[in-house]
Amino acid sequence: MNADGSKPGVIVSLPTGKNAERPSWSPDGTRIVFQVRTGLPLIVQATDQVDLYMVNADGSNLTRLTTDGISAIAGLAPLRCIKNGERVF
Repeated sequence: MNADGSKPGVIVSLPTGKNAERPSWSPDGTRIVFQVRTGLPLIVQATDQVDLYMVNADGSNLTRLTTDGISAIAGLAPLRCIKNGERVF
């Protein structure tokens, strides 16, 4: 994607049933943190599960940060990285 928002592209491809949501840039602009939710797109159900992932801005180095699959209802808050990019809240 260009800096002005034109020419969007796919950074990460996920399997059917997995939805990338709530992206947030790291403070240094090199990585994106986002949540991956199981379930139907645009429909959040209490049975859905959410884990956090991080990826480099170019789509490389996809890293799963959590594996506990917290309830999707609890995962509705926006994601943010602290300045050093080592913690997500």
